[in-house]
Parts: sequence; C-alpha cells; structure tokens
Amino acid sequence: MKKFVLTFFILTAAVSGVFAQGNRSSAIIITGQENQAPAVPAEPEQQFFIPRLYWEGINRSAVARQMKAGERITLVLRAAGWNELHPQQAFFMPEVPQNVILASPSVSAEERFNGIVIKLTLIPLKEGEFVLPARVLVHGTTRFEIPELYIQIITR
Repeated sequence: MKKFVLTFFILTAAVSGVFAQGNRSSAIIITGQENQAPAVPAEPEQQFFIPRLYWEGINRSAVARQMKAGERITLVLRAAGWNELHPQQAFFMPEVPQNVILASPSVSAEERFNGIVIKLTLIPLKEGEFVLPARVLVHGTTRFEIPELYIQIITR
C-alpha cells in the first residue's frame, strides 16, 4: 500500500441516483480521477561553514600520545579560519570520562580571536586510556567536526 500526501487534485464526478421524496431512498455514486500534484521545488540544502578543528597542547605543541597518571596537561581545541566569540566554550565541553579530572579554564577574547575554541586541563587518576570520541556540533550555519582525542595513561 502506497502512502502519499495529497497537495493538489481535480475531481471529475459523474453523479447518478435517485433523489427521493417521501419513502424512496436515494443513492449517489461518485467516480473520480486524480491528477498528479504539480512538482514542488525542494528547499536547497543548508550550506554550512566547517572550520578545520584540531587538538594541540599548550603553546601550539603536539598533544602527548602518552602521559603518567597524576600529571597535569592542558589541551587546546583550535579552529583554523574561525575566530568568532560565539558559541561560548561551554558549548564544546565534552562528557567527562571516568577516572580523570577534566576542567575547562576560561578562554580570553584574544585566545578566541586566535582560534582557540576550548581549553581543557586533564589530570588522569589511574592508568588506562583517555578518549574523547569524535563528535559533530552545529551552531547556526557553522558545523564543528571535532576529532577524536586519545592519550595512553601509564603508571607513575
């Protein structure tokens, strides 16, 4: 069974039957022909600006692939070609994985102008893996494709 939404139709009807007075019954038979609705142009897909996002350590260094439990590191999510003040950094805050302390120090206007989206201070509490999965956030016409962040946590 096909389902459809009817947006336009023309009904051609032939009516027959007996219209009664008194005790006589009446019958009306309608036959019709459905015309196809005129094509409705589809809305164009929304165009997004997609800045290139990448994780780095403080002072534009590469993110460490490994660190010791109990150490502290500051991570920065930076956007190339984007320096807006909105959305605020709380918009980018990830869920905090277990066995870590993850804080978000404030980002100054100058740092925002230089493309810093969010800063995170990480203190892993025990060995294992620290993973922030890749995710996509949309704000207005900007689409943020945040890459995965992986750091191996070793014992002290």
